[in-house]
This record gives sequence, C-alpha cells and structure tokens, in this order.
Amino acid sequence: MKNKKTICSIGEILIDAYNINGEEKFEIGGASFNVAVSLKTLGNEILFFGAIGNDEYAQKMLETFASYELNTKYLKNVNNHSTIAKVILDKNNDRNFIFTKGADQNFDLDLNLIDKKIDFIHFGSATAFLNGKLEISYFKLLDYALKNNIPYSFDPNYRDNLINNSKILEEYKKKCLIFIKNATFIKFSTEEAYLLSGLNNIENSLLFFGNLNPSALICITQGKEDTLFYWKAKTYYVPIKKIANVIDTTGAGDAFVSGVIHYLLKYNFSSKSSAKEILKIIKLGNEFASKNVEYLGALTFLNYI
Repeated sequence: MKNKKTICSIGEILIDAYNINGEEKFEIGGASFNVAVSLKTLGNEILFFGAIGNDEYAQKMLETFASYELNTKYLKNVNNHSTIAKVILDKNNDRNFIFTKGADQNFDLDLNLIDKKIDFIHFGSATAFLNGKLEISYFKLLDYALKNNIPYSFDPNYRDNLINNSKILEEYKKKCLIFIKNATFIKFSTEEAYLLSGLNNIENSLLFFGNLNPSALICITQGKEDTLFYWKAKTYYVPIKKIANVIDTTGAGDAFVSGVIHYLLKYNFSSKSSAKEILKIIKLGNEFASKNVEYLGALTFLNYI
C-alpha cells in the first residue's frame, strides 16, 4: 500500500475460549485487537493500545504480536489475569459471550509515548465503558483525536453480559453518544442501532444517528442480510455474499470494520466522496468480513488471505 497509514486501535486483547465437542480451544481475540491485526495484515502501520496480564495466556498473546509483526511499544503488562470471553455458538454458529474481566481494564494510556503522526484512530472495545483506567484512556485518546483533527471510527461492541443492569446501560448509552457525534465512520449491529437510538426501525435509527452526526459514514451490519449505509441523508442497501459453510461469526464485525477503514483511507474518503465510491468500499469491507466466518476464531482467516 502506497503511503502506508498509521492507525491506532485501543481496547482489549483477550482469550476467546471455545468448547468444541467437549474439547477446549483457545484463540486470541478482542474487538480492538482483531481490528489492529486485520489492518496490519492489510498493509497499515498499527499502534495497539492495550494491556496484557501475567498469567499463562500472556505469552501466547506476545507470540501473536510477534507473528503479525505488531509493535509492542504501547502494550502494557499489568499484574492481573487475562480477560476471558467464553464463546457460545448457536445452531447457526452465531456467537455470544460470557466474560471474565481482567487485564484490559487496567490499561493506562501515556500520550507522551506517541511519537508518530496518527492518520486514523479506531475506538471499538467491548470492555471500554465499564469505568476504570481503560475508560479514562479511551476518553483521553478521544480528546487527543479532537484536538489534533484526527479522524476516527467507533463501534460500540455492545455485550449484554457486560452491560448487565439498567444503570450501567444508561451510562453506556451516554458514553457511546459522545463518541458517535464526532466520528468519521460508525458501525452498528441492528441490536446496537435500536438500543442507542431508542427506536425499533432500522431506517429511522439511521436517520437518528445521521441527525446527530450529519458528516459521518454510518453503517449497520445485519449478519446474513444486506448491509446498510447512510451517507448525505440517504440510506443505501448493499447485498452481501452468501456463505455456504459458516463456522464461527466471532470477529466478523471487526473484520468488516477493518476492511472499511482500510479502503476509506486507501481511496481518500472525504466529505466529497460519492455514494458510488462508498458503495465500492462497503462491498470490499463485506468481502473481507465474509472470509472471517469460514474459520474458527476471529483471526484465523488472516492466514488464508
């Protein structure tokens, strides 16, 4: 990729724990880390801001950093166990999670360590809005982005197992809206769009977010159904490729986000971009994500592209 872009992703790196026919399998994952690795594989320079613990999984995480040639300069080692996400696959191999929170919550961002010009920042973390040091770091980086006019993307990565009472939910919504109102690119699932808009119609939800942030590219992914995007007050539907053998949808949304960010930067996305240009980018994002679901684990597909 000419003029390689420097992209920052902040949030969790964790262990996705599977039980496949009675056998436990452990894969490296975490929404923010998935995006970081995918964007690195696509040819970008990556700054991953996150924390690992001091247990047996930490070494596996470091080995993953090495295998994808990721810089560990911004990775913190903390005195805590690794975060575990127990992945539960339904009959369609769609995933849900049960979390055991750990090291990622203790990430403390030191802005003085940033010694590169950042072209883009991705905010996408299932565990960011749960108080603690990671949340403080999240808002610190948002302030840095706004002060330095750095475009950024936001994916709320809602997990009902973590946002598990009404008080936490209301705080979560308020925090998400802060990030939404200035983002360049926003990605929702249907559930997240309804939850954060307070509406139960997908096009009305897009209109709600479009009014909140008129200059943003807003996408809603719907699993097997068409992807929607909202641009310049209009809604567009983008068909997705049908996958014959879906193995695991863990990380599919992260793969989509990665593909879209990569091509937004590659094709110099701006307020002047046409819907036709964006349609091409969304299709490429969908194609990249479609490869993800054919393998177990959020990152395995990267070995085959």
